[in-house]
Amino acid sequence: MNALFATYTVPGAWGVFVMRRCLIAVFTVGLAVTFAKESGATGRPFTVEEEIGIAHFGDPYGLEADTVRFSPNQAYVAAYVERGRIDINRPEGEMRFYRAQDIRDFLSNGEREVPPAPLWAFTRSTSTEGPMIKDWRWLADSSGVAFLERGAHATHRLVIADLKTTTINSLTPEGSDVRAYDIRDATHFVYATADKVVQQKARADRDAVAFVATGRDLDSLLFPPDLHPEMAAFSDRSGLWAVVDGKHFEVRDNNGEGIVVFTLGQLQLALAPDGESLVTVLPVREVPVAWETLYPPPYASSGYRVRAGAQDLATLDGNGLVGRYVRIDLRTGTVRFLSDGPTGEAAGWVTMARAVWSQDGSTILLPNAFVSANNATVARACVAVLDVSSNTTTCVQPIEGTDSKGEYGENFHFVEHIRFADGSARRPVVIYLVRGGQGSIEYRRTAAGAWAVAQQSANADRAAAGRLELSVKQGLNDRPVLMATDTKAGASRAIWDPNPQLKDVALGEVTVYRWKDKAGRNLIGGLFKPVPYESSLRYPLVIQTHGFSETEFRPSGVFPTAFAARALAGAGMMVLQVNGCPIAGTPEEGPCQVDGFESSVSQLVMEGLVDADRIGISGFSRTCFHVMEALTTSALHFKAASVTDGVMMDYMQYLLSVDSFGNSVSKEYDEVFGSPPFGDGLRSWQMHSPLFNIDKVQAPLLIVAGEGAPTLLSMWGPYAALRYLKKPVEFVVLNTEEHVQSNPAARVVSQGGSVDWFRYWLQGYEDPDPGKAGQYKRWRELRKLQEARDAERANASKESSKVP
Repeated sequence: MNALFATYTVPGAWGVFVMRRCLIAVFTVGLAVTFAKESGATGRPFTVEEEIGIAHFGDPYGLEADTVRFSPNQAYVAAYVERGRIDINRPEGEMRFYRAQDIRDFLSNGEREVPPAPLWAFTRSTSTEGPMIKDWRWLADSSGVAFLERGAHATHRLVIADLKTTTINSLTPEGSDVRAYDIRDATHFVYATADKVVQQKARADRDAVAFVATGRDLDSLLFPPDLHPEMAAFSDRSGLWAVVDGKHFEVRDNNGEGIVVFTLGQLQLALAPDGESLVTVLPVREVPVAWETLYPPPYASSGYRVRAGAQDLATLDGNGLVGRYVRIDLRTGTVRFLSDGPTGEAAGWVTMARAVWSQDGSTILLPNAFVSANNATVARACVAVLDVSSNTTTCVQPIEGTDSKGEYGENFHFVEHIRFADGSARRPVVIYLVRGGQGSIEYRRTAAGAWAVAQQSANADRAAAGRLELSVKQGLNDRPVLMATDTKAGASRAIWDPNPQLKDVALGEVTVYRWKDKAGRNLIGGLFKPVPYESSLRYPLVIQTHGFSETEFRPSGVFPTAFAARALAGAGMMVLQVNGCPIAGTPEEGPCQVDGFESSVSQLVMEGLVDADRIGISGFSRTCFHVMEALTTSALHFKAASVTDGVMMDYMQYLLSVDSFGNSVSKEYDEVFGSPPFGDGLRSWQMHSPLFNIDKVQAPLLIVAGEGAPTLLSMWGPYAALRYLKKPVEFVVLNTEEHVQSNPAARVVSQGGSVDWFRYWLQGYEDPDPGKAGQYKRWRELRKLQEARDAERANASKESSKVP
């Protein structure tokens, strides 16, 4: 998926995905298991290759796979990890199944040293890009696990890992691309598949003498999906299929038309316990005028809001469509609305939770529905309970949003999952992310009919069966392991360490680093110290943007694209991995981020830790804008910089985004710069857009397009401008189909290239590897350009000082 459309905190699949991923960077839960003797400066150096081979629980790229879960009957537990395999140039996923009783026996026998062997374990490497497995879940009868298995060009098939036969069986037809699903068992499930009309239309256009391009986005015109299969992911139009009592059919409405679900509908597929009806979200044909005021956004000036008017339901891109929760009778195709108004996402309220049925089918928990209070002139976006028999909705917990500055409140809770405790309709549970961890709130209905907090707990992301609890424990300097705990006896032991190879690696030390910006905001980051570290030295510093987790073992950073924190530290550099300023989507975003960079460097220099003349900065995705803002406005003298596959906030990206994803990119750029870049509005862009101020960039800049030719266009503007101005710039295109890189070879280029780039400019170091000779030949020419420009600036400074 093109980075230009994958980096915005807006309604829609990728906006929601990135919001969740960024929030995870700040709010991730985890507990440390200490390996003190193994995390120091002894052992072989930590490299990008070591980083790629690390197994992370769940999905380390996009958080689309759980870590550990008990079966519904609590007899088994499954856990999943994924790592990169350089030897086969593929990611590899591994799932293990354990008997719960075997784990209990292990905990009760303290003298037993060897953890229990898994009942069954399998690995999957079905694609050159990951994750191999996503959205895995136990079947209701505990007979196995269903999941989406990745194939070529980011396609997926729905499969079942059958625990009884220890076989993996496909449930969906060959050639179909499954976008989402819900399942009860092998004879009752639903799924959404990519609509092949995308390729059919592209072929028809190419065969015609001429075709109408009006209303089409540029990427689809330049890279038709029939010739570029990876581009099919740009369309979220999907057909709905079901299997009821073993009968496989396309779900059609009362008019015989196939029901189409877009992004939000795919995320909200929730199959009823009887397997005969489905909750999802469908777009409305006409958005009423009254909805604009009755269902407001988080703040009055927000660009993401409900807008009245007709909607094109034949579109290939439904991310901007306003939709409603519905219930579909799978046998008849009858569609019934479950709410009076739109989903909260339509007005800019964001969660990542999906709808859930109670075990008896009497109640549905909706993650983001508008609920009207008595005598209220506007409705409130809530996690809501819907009584099926009466079709009435009550608010359980309001959804929180940003203020007009794009900031979240100090006690902000991001709703990640919702469920019913023990399946009971009387006990809705909201699982949320907060700074420093994860928690849950269970609600009960009061005598007055309202929902009140019954109990609240932290560390909700644990699998529990009675007194047996399993969780992934890790820390900044402690590799992740699967721990089992008897909560009554207090016994706790590791049952799976998927990274024993790290005991021979010099990991160095990471500490939580805190500072204040000029506005007095408290900011935090992770400070990776060089290996070996000497307190008497001042080291080169690389500021690594886009998030930091205080509790996770993330050697490269929150994302494995471009970032290589421990590898840089292993090469003798200090790395500050920052969360950044908590402002997005407003004119304050860029200046606030730069303020954070400047204040952190000032403190590090004052403390004698870093060399003020050797500062580098790296950005990816959204934070490419932050880096470009720093390069064009900051007083810091950056020695080198890099940006990979992201938001540049420039005129070229603005035009490229027209008619794509509901024009959400253009709308956000308008809000950040105060107006569209036309007429008088162009003056604001000339003052604030980094591309219009590219002449101020003094640092050598590495620009990487991360998803092949389509992303090349979105990253072309700054490269072309710097190239024309004869400033040192390197442009690299990764021939992948990923925004967050998982392919081992691509990661070697992306992360390894970052290490080489910063070592060259901050340390004057060249890797003797003969395969990199051409790289350094180019960079020496860039150094000549840089030296000439440095000399020009020095001479200009001398001349200006002579002026009385």
